[in-house]
Amino acid sequence: MNKSILKQAFLLLLLARVFSSCVTMDTFIPEEKFSPEVTDAQLWFDKQEIKAEGVRIVLPDGQIGFPLWPDWKMTFSEEDSLYRYLGVHLKPSRKIHSVTKNEDGTDNVLSYEQQHLLTTPECMAKFQETNDSRYLATITRLIIRTEKGTNEKFGFIMLAYPELSYLEENIDNPFNNFTYLKHGDGVFNGITEYYHIDGSFSNAWRFLDGKYCELLRSEEKND
Repeated sequence: MNKSILKQAFLLLLLARVFSSCVTMDTFIPEEKFSPEVTDAQLWFDKQEIKAEGVRIVLPDGQIGFPLWPDWKMTFSEEDSLYRYLGVHLKPSRKIHSVTKNEDGTDNVLSYEQQHLLTTPECMAKFQETNDSRYLATITRLIIRTEKGTNEKFGFIMLAYPELSYLEENIDNPFNNFTYLKHGDGVFNGITEYYHIDGSFSNAWRFLDGKYCELLRSEEKND
């Protein structure tokens, strides 16, 4: 009788250890689960030629920026009558700091992200005066557009930065509700630039109260 009880106790202990191991594996090796829309966008991105090197924006001076990668945990979804849009935050894989010289000879330290992010001369001057990085506010997003009828996808890059007067009034959250379609719920004042998926420039617009106001530059790509 005692041997039978000991045998049952041993089996229960063994089962408990197996169960504990399963729980531990689930706890320490989590599997990312995204919505079907995000998963579909990931599969599309993986088929693009830029997958190996990341998104590299061609800057106005002709230099090619450091690679940026989609952060699939930071996405937004919206749609109009013809398309669905998925916006994905783009970020560098790591931070690097570089030092440039200001006009007065002092050092100007820019972070890895800031080297990629354009801004207005007024905002840059304010940053150099205050050393407040909030004056370099900008966003860079991959926009994946899906045609509702065919499910065909098209990708491009959206980069936006505010004008100084707007930024000073919204210094802590200049991109509140800023998406490809909304543009800050009709209050954003600033510049929005668009790039092809390979990083080459497409066009740039000035926005006033969240609406297209002026085409600043356009260099359509010849395929």
